[in-house]
This record gives sequence, structure tokens and C-alpha cells, in this order.
Amino acid sequence: MKVAKNQAFFIGAQTNEQAKADETKRSKKNNVFAGSMNEDLLPDGILEKKKEAQKKAMQVVGDAWKGDRKIDEDLQQRRDLINALEEENKELLAEVSGISRRQEELKQQYGITEDSKEQQDLELLLREKKMLEPGSKEKLTEEELQYVQKLKAEGLTEYQKRQIELDSEKSHYQSIIDKNKDRIIEENAIIRGVKLERLKRDPMVKAQKEAEEIKEAATDEIMGMLIEAARDHIDEKSEEAQEKADKLEEQQEKMEEFIEAQKEKREETDKLLEKMPVEEMVELDQLKDEVKQEVQKIVNDMKLVVEDIKGAMVDKTL
Repeated sequence: MKVAKNQAFFIGAQTNEQAKADETKRSKKNNVFAGSMNEDLLPDGILEKKKEAQKKAMQVVGDAWKGDRKIDEDLQQRRDLINALEEENKELLAEVSGISRRQEELKQQYGITEDSKEQQDLELLLREKKMLEPGSKEKLTEEELQYVQKLKAEGLTEYQKRQIELDSEKSHYQSIIDKNKDRIIEENAIIRGVKLERLKRDPMVKAQKEAEEIKEAATDEIMGMLIEAARDHIDEKSEEAQEKADKLEEQQEKMEEFIEAQKEKREETDKLLEKMPVEEMVELDQLKDEVKQEVQKIVNDMKLVVEDIKGAMVDKTL
């Protein structure tokens, strides 16, 4: 049996009465799946349909739950990664700070001042070094580049060499810190995007709605099957009652025919009695006994009792 699913579309907001009516309807339908029907009394087909709908609804919600948990796990992994990167940056920043202290100590060790020529040349060398790094925006003039080449050709001082080595080490750590920062920004952007998307369409809410639709559709079909089964049962009982009524009516007609025949015989007997001599009255008594026996035999053959006859007459009246 195919039962079409009712669909209703509303323009504008529902009134409170409509909302209450819809909620009542949903509540009644949900009762079908909450155990309101005695499963022992349900036909096999209807019970199977109910269990199938329950299984589908549970599968939809279960799949959505698994998907939702998978998203949560992915988000947690990204948060853990962010925490790890931040911890690593703290350690690297500590290393960078330590190198900066060593550079300052080295300056004091060699007695270098900020305005000294050796320090000014070092800063120019460091700028040129930074300019060669990928993605650097540092630029030197043509005169500055020529001067740097001259310094390299003449040879760097011990102080300058050690400072450049420390700067290379510091640049390495700073490069890792910058990459970690970019990754943190990226992961945070993904987390925010997932949260916003989840707010727009919550998978669990969608799954719950779909599960309700599955149960409602199945309930409509189950109701149709129950109504059809009830109609078949009523029709069967009606046919049985009609057959019984027809049989009783037939038996009643036979009894009426028998009574009518006996009435006619009685009239004929009364006429004969008027003309019958006294000596023949004895034989009449014997004849009555024979008639009674014949009536009883007919009643027994028809397997009728007084109650059946009364019931047949009552049914006929109704």
C-alpha cells in the first residue's frame, strides 16, 4: 500500500493555534514510535514497517553524530597544533633573546660603540645579508653594495664575523617563529570558518529533522495499514454475521412453513372431529402423539432451539 506523505507550505508566520495543532499532531505521531501501540497485537507487516523506520531514523542520527564527532576531533587536533606551535615559539623566542644578549656581551667584550666605524660597517653587512633572504624587502643603494663588496674583499674583523654568525643563528630561529605564526593564523581561520558553517547548518539539527520526517512518513503509512487491516476485519465479521443471519432467516422460513402446514392440518382435523364418531376418538389420541413425535423430529433435524428461533426473529426485526 502506498500512502502519500502530506506536505504543507505556509506563507508568513504560523499562528499560535496552528503551532499548537502541529505540535499535537507531531506528538501523536511520535507516540506510535514511543510504544503507544501494543506490538504483540500488530500484524507482522506493520510491526516490520515500524522497526524499519526506527532503524532508518537511528541510522540518520547516528551518522550525523559520527560526522559531528569527527569535526570536533579535527577541531581539537587543530587547537592542539596551535598550542604546540605557541609553545615552540616561546622556546624559540627565548633562544633569540639569549642570542641578543650574547651579541651585546660580545660588543662590550670588544669595546665596540654604536657610533664606531666597525659597528656601522657591521650593520651594513647585516642589511646586505638580510636583503639576500627570500621575501625580504630590504634594499641597498648601488654605492652601499659597492662598499659591502669592498669590506668583504679587505676581510672582516673577528668581531664582525662572530656577530654575523650569531645573527645567522638568530635569523634561523626567527624564520621558524614566523612560519609558526603564519600556521597559527591559518589554523585559527579554519576553526572560525568551521564554527560559522556549523552555526549556519547544524548537522545534528538537520539529522534530527530528517529522522522526524522519516518517522512521520512511516507513521502515515502505518496508520493506513492499520485502517485497512481494521476494515478487512470488520468486513470479515460482517460477512460472518450476515451468513448467520441468512441461515437463521432460512430456518425461520422453514419453521413458518411448517407451522402454516400444521395449522392447515389442524383446521382439517377440527372439521373431521365434528363428523367423527366417539369410537374413533381413541385413534385420534394416538394420531396426536404421532404428530407430536413428528414435530419433535423436525425440530431435532433442523437443530433449532427456542433461543435460536427468538434470536432469529429479533435479528430480523433489527
